Amino acid sequence: MTTDNKTPKDEATQEAAPAHKSIAAAIASAVREVRVIGKSDRNKFDGYDFAGIDKFLTLVNPICGRNGLFPIVSQREVEFYENVNSKGGKSVWARFFYDVTMHHESGETLGPVNMMVAVPMNGAQSSGSAQSYALKQFFRAMLMIPTGDKDDADLNATEQHQEPKFDAAAATKRIKGKLALATTLDDLKERWTQEGDTIAEVKAANADLFGEIERVKNDRRAAIQASASSQTRPSDDLNGDEIPY
Repeated sequence: MTTDNKTPKDEATQEAAPAHKSIAAAIASAVREVRVIGKSDRNKFDGYDFAGIDKFLTLVNPICGRNGLFPIVSQREVEFYENVNSKGGKSVWARFFYDVTMHHESGETLGPVNMMVAVPMNGAQSSGSAQSYALKQFFRAMLMIPTGDKDDADLNATEQHQEPKFDAAAATKRIKGKLALATTLDDLKERWTQEGDTIAEVKAANADLFGEIERVKNDRRAAIQASASSQTRPSDDLNGDEIPY
């Protein structure tokens, strides 16, 4: 004969933290636990209230913990540029590109979700600020967290602004670095295709800079082919001098 020593309290605890077998079920359960996050922080420069990352994590961490969820944030790249505001003022900004993947204790994953955050480069805290904002927006979208923020485009007046001038040299440097990190011909082709529009802009702005991008692509292709096994067939789209766009 066996004796069940479980108390009503133990059973309630088990019900509060179910063992989800899939990441989809875990996220659905997490969404049901979400409540409205109040705005306790204030941006004193622009004069608006917001919910900071600490308040987000205070809500989200226990919810994710109960449902076996945890995110991993990976910075993919960063791009610096000169921003021109509506009054013609100039400042250095950076676009941080992140891949955020939601993991589940079962081993399943969802993502990566691509996030881009643009921030002014005003000190060492800029990178941390960008990562915090990316994580906050990831959770906000993934768990459908209401905050009451008036950031809906329909609520804001459209500001007339001056588009920043295309920096062909900076774009060339970034693209060359990205192509140089390709590990396979397919990877190289994908990186080239992803940057197709920007490469076209560089080509139209400066033929010499476009030539630099081509040389890096061709050099990287040759290096990959040289190290590949005899069974690996080169991608037709990257043979010769043909540009795949």
